Amino acid sequence: MFGSSNRRTIIAKGLRIVGSVTAEGLVEVSGQVDGELHCTSLSISRGAQVSGIINAELVVVDGSVDGPIQGHDVLLKSRAHVVDDIQHQSLSIEKGA
Repeated sequence: MFGSSNRRTIIAKGLRIVGSVTAEGLVEVSGQVDGELHCTSLSISRGAQVSGIINAELVVVDGSVDGPIQGHDVLLKSRAHVVDDIQHQSLSIEKGA
């Protein structure tokens, strides 16, 4: 689902980043990001929080996002909570999101 890139960045539970994050490959957020996120693929885990602009080809949300999402493919999983606009080519929403 996230491609074959070996580049992976993990923002672990308990870690809070304030500012802009730019990375190639997959970024997995289990903690908190206050600022912009620019990456190839983004996974926001259940319980994780992002406040700010998201820009990625693939965005999977199972946590909380307060800010606009710009993505090619966006999947909102059952526990996703998004407050703002979502710009997408493809949008999938699971029951409960």
